[in-house]
Amino acid sequence: MNNIYFFKVISTAVNFSISIVLGILVPKAIGPIAYGQFNYIVSTYTFLFQFLMLTSGSAYIYFLSTSKYGIEQVNTFYMTFLGGVTLIVIIIALLSINVEWGAVYLWNGISDNYLIYLGLIFGCLTNFQQRLFEYCDSTNQSILADKLKVISKVLLA
Repeated sequence: MNNIYFFKVISTAVNFSISIVLGILVPKAIGPIAYGQFNYIVSTYTFLFQFLMLTSGSAYIYFLSTSKYGIEQVNTFYMTFLGGVTLIVIIIALLSINVEWGAVYLWNGISDNYLIYLGLIFGCLTNFQQRLFEYCDSTNQSILADKLKVISKVLLA
């Protein structure tokens, strides 16, 4: 039990340090205009993922907890669904970047394709990260979830 508390304290300290870097140093490094555009892009991708996922996280946890279906079946279906949603978002992104109406209506006039592609990568990884945390939380694997949170924060930073 002491190992759990020790790891929680360490992971909280690492998360705090990474949050300081992401909240203070990154905006200063890329500038306020690019940072604002990047936040708009990431928010757009977050909305697309939330809309297309149809709050399936609740259903996923329900099917895991009822044991009506095997855990392998539930995980396979959910990861296939997640892959399909990710593919749809990637297709929407590629179509909207390469046509004029996408830049005007979806990206609000942002013409920096590098930021849009970077936001797409960040959005896909963040969505997958959230689903992984749902799985860890639903199966009572708190130490694994904390390790994954630290690793993913380092990778996404």
